Amino acid sequence: MKNNRLITILLFGLVFFLIFKLIYKKKEENAINNSKLTELSFSIDSTFNLGAISSTNERKFIFFIRNIGINTLYIGDIHASCGCTYIKTNKKKAAISDSIEVMLKINPENKVGKNLIIATIKANTINRNHQVKIIYNIE
Repeated sequence: MKNNRLITILLFGLVFFLIFKLIYKKKEENAINNSKLTELSFSIDSTFNLGAISSTNERKFIFFIRNIGINTLYIGDIHASCGCTYIKTNKKKAAISDSIEVMLKINPENKVGKNLIIATIKANTINRNHQVKIIYNIE
């Protein structure tokens, strides 16, 4: 009886979480799709070489997205091409001339040789999707 109640509570929590996440993602998409267009720039080249890194240590890499347009910049989905990379931003919108910090945490465990991570960023710009390529080599 206690197991059934626990399973019900866990399922209810999971459903609530999924609905909340879906609503939040829809709000992000609406902010991007219904906003006036702006422009952005990156604090790094679109292809950046981290050089040699150790396969035993996580590596944090930070860059900035700057709003160089005339409207508020909204950042939506940001994802990496590799499951070994966690991406976090300090905020999802930037006023004119403001910047958004993007932190990538790379876990190079089980990687060898030269590697490439492509971070794709969705924003309210003419080109909705922007990419930053991070190259690194495992020592």
